[in-house]
Amino acid sequence: MSTFIGAIHFHFTWDNRLSLSEDDSGLLYRTGIVAGETIQITEKIWAEASVRLDIANNLERFRDFRPRAALPVRSDEDLFAERGFGLERSYLGWITTLKPDLHFALKAGYLEEMYAGAGGEILYRPFGRNFALGGELWQVFKRDPFSAMNNGFTGDSLLSGHLQGWYEFPNSNTTLQARFGRYLAEDIGATLALNQKFNNGSSIEAFATLTDNADFDLFGGTSHLYSGVKMRLPLGNILQGRVPGFQRITGDITTTIKPLGRDTGQALDTPSPLYELSEPLSYRHLGQYWNNITD
Repeated sequence: MSTFIGAIHFHFTWDNRLSLSEDDSGLLYRTGIVAGETIQITEKIWAEASVRLDIANNLERFRDFRPRAALPVRSDEDLFAERGFGLERSYLGWITTLKPDLHFALKAGYLEEMYAGAGGEILYRPFGRNFALGGELWQVFKRDPFSAMNNGFTGDSLLSGHLQGWYEFPNSNTTLQARFGRYLAEDIGATLALNQKFNNGSSIEAFATLTDNADFDLFGGTSHLYSGVKMRLPLGNILQGRVPGFQRITGDITTTIKPLGRDTGQALDTPSPLYELSEPLSYRHLGQYWNNITD
């Protein structure tokens, strides 16, 4: 994130979600565009706002086959997709460095499509080392898909949090992430994720989550395991410096293959995670791109 005060960064994502083998409803898909802007208010405070336009989906297929939870986590995704246009995020963030290797952030507002709330992250990322440790804690409120722009709330609130760790494999762009804690269905479990980044900025990540609650699996039974793959292709800086008032205009295409409409093993889609924000200042990043930085 830029530290230039008053800078406006416009960004958009072509978001594709697929579930390839649902026993009860066959292939499921959802595709849409998320567009918004980030404004640097002060050196430590920023604001982000974005909207989602759903282009196509067939999530109504699992509506007649699966019983909806009394307090759904993401099993009501079909209702959010049915609206067609809604507020994705609108929040304020504050970040500070407590020590050279210790960072802290607070965020409050509409944090993701299905949840609003407030919380924070802490990250210990020692410079020159290939590991990082962190934690996050969120008090969140379930958003109502029947309200205007999904701005209302259902009355369901909960506390979610995780301890996290990252290991960067030497001489590579491969990172192993582990987390343990309480997920949005108030289930307790852990996630392992392996992320590979490429020189062109694209990335692929495989993840698996195991919790103490069971959900529908791909074959109509129940499973404690939730897993998937996420791919990201950046489109680079678009019209950089050509649009007055905007410092950057960036875009990307994401494709996620995972079971859709699940309730267990679901974590908050944290906006602007501290680990990602600190990556440009990491030893790995500076070492790989030093020539570009000094040009």
